Amino acid sequence: MIFRKERANGKPRNKIVQIFTFVIKILFAVGVIAWLISRNYEAFSKAMENFNFFWMIPAVMLYLLHLAVGAWRWNILLRVQKIKISFYEAFSLTMQAFFYSLVIPGGALGGDLAKVALIASRSPSGKKFEGSFTVLMDRFVGMMGLFSVAIVILCFSFSLYMNLKGPMGFAVLGLVVLCIIGLSAGIFMFFHSKLEKIKPVAFMIGIADRLSKGLYSRMAEAFERYKDCLGILMFCIFISIIFIHLNIVLILYCIAKGAGAGGLSALTYLNASTMGNTAGLMPVTVAGVGVRDVVIETLLKAGGCLPGPAVAVPIIFSAVVVLFNVSGGFFFLFGGRSKKPLYE
Repeated sequence: MIFRKERANGKPRNKIVQIFTFVIKILFAVGVIAWLISRNYEAFSKAMENFNFFWMIPAVMLYLLHLAVGAWRWNILLRVQKIKISFYEAFSLTMQAFFYSLVIPGGALGGDLAKVALIASRSPSGKKFEGSFTVLMDRFVGMMGLFSVAIVILCFSFSLYMNLKGPMGFAVLGLVVLCIIGLSAGIFMFFHSKLEKIKPVAFMIGIADRLSKGLYSRMAEAFERYKDCLGILMFCIFISIIFIHLNIVLILYCIAKGAGAGGLSALTYLNASTMGNTAGLMPVTVAGVGVRDVVIETLLKAGGCLPGPAVAVPIIFSAVVVLFNVSGGFFFLFGGRSKKPLYE
């Protein structure tokens, strides 16, 4: 009877679909990486044979800084909501979320849900949803930083995008449109309470909310909780731009130096990093592996990079991302489970 009831509710079927989708994402990512390598196998092999691994030291250190700043940013947003948490706890939960994003079917969303669950488990009754708003707002400021960098860079990169041809050229241009839409939507959220009073706008919001399964409503509620501290949100966007998104540009540069391709223009690295990370936001593969790599490879080649290094750089970067995500399992196993109250 219990099994029949669960089956009627669709729970086992939904679980199977999630697992199947998760496996497909992994296989797709592996397939894209294999395709990139096979297309330029000899050049890739030569680039890896001659790779100067000394440059991986600053690359790894910069990526660790990227993770630490992400945890600090979330900690700032938590404290605005009177949620008391140490930097170590924020870093531990952030690393655990990255680990969950690799090993559970929900991907990056699954990692966010894990952070919400861990915060909720230490929250008093009636306060269990506040943590979800901080995670949602953390995602928002991160994407606003990324899209802001993308729009500024695009203003100086028309010649680079003119070199793009074929299906990948159209795909990258699609990412450009996505950045413009994303930034416009983010700016809209800052003024949502006033714009909602306009009837045609309110009608369109209702449609968008239904299509996104309530995402707009959740974002609006999150903004209401931060409406008196927009300065802090702007600060979080600023540190995202400087210490996360531009930091990743430096990581790509270090890896490119190791691969013997450090002589490209700064705009090439900026575009490859920004558009690659925008592609990585799409829930197509696990941790953005594959889709991010092919976009970075396309833009590096458009900027004059040789085929071997153009393939090696994104693949090595993805390897760093995956290894750090896997290391989040250490915090899951040995990070401890504090039971101290979260609210000040």
